[in-house]
Amino acid sequence: MSWVTILTPLFNGIEYFEECYNGILNQTERDWIWIIGINGHNDTKIYDMLVSRITDIRIIVKQYDTLGKVNTLNKMVEDVKTEYIALCDVDDIWFPQKLELQKLFMTHHKEIDVFGTNLQYIGEMNHIPNLPCGLISLDVLKEINPVVNSSVIMKKEIAHWIDRFGLEDYDLWFRCLLDSKKIYTIPQPFIYHRVYKDSYFNNSGRQNLAGLLDYHLHDVTVVTAYYPMKSKFSINNYIKWLEFWKTQPCKLVFFTCPEFVPLIE
Repeated sequence: MSWVTILTPLFNGIEYFEECYNGILNQTERDWIWIIGINGHNDTKIYDMLVSRITDIRIIVKQYDTLGKVNTLNKMVEDVKTEYIALCDVDDIWFPQKLELQKLFMTHHKEIDVFGTNLQYIGEMNHIPNLPCGLISLDVLKEINPVVNSSVIMKKEIAHWIDRFGLEDYDLWFRCLLDSKKIYTIPQPFIYHRVYKDSYFNNSGRQNLAGLLDYHLHDVTVVTAYYPMKSKFSINNYIKWLEFWKTQPCKLVFFTCPEFVPLIE
């Protein structure tokens, strides 16, 4: 059984599909499944065209009756049987060793939930950005989204998108960190990311970063508990976690015993 399923929702950008397709077919890591999910089209022209041309048995072309990238991605996840999910937008291109690198990394770092790489811009830009790398913290995420969507490989269990403020990927990374998941990125680019004036991001006008930050960092109540119970973690670990929440701009509710109230306060 394959270890990773690649997801590519497809609405616009069919003119870039061949480059995307070649980038995945040329991967040095050959053990994968690729689901291409066509959405938002009332006819089957694109579906029929792709099905007639694609003969690789690892590739599944499916027409979804969903509208929007978020709804389509969530439906596509229902068809995933592998432990990991990789994302690739149709207008982006993978470097040949991308999946091989990520498989090696995830094999040796089971504690990591999301692993991403840097990017090389193509199209109307042509440079490698200086993005934060290593373990990504909430403090970093407050300032910038360093997790490049088409570079990501993640555990299937966390793959659920919400159409919130037009920034569904940024929102997912916030939810991961708030749920104590671990996100790790490297500074080396392993994808080409296309920038062009007709891209969805540049034209949707739906992105509201201020709203997203306010939602996750101010309009959130965190509920947790602290009791004298046997645990696999040390008391020092719990103290560190309590210290962490003290630094976050959110409402907190603690359930605890009377004797621990002074400590938490």
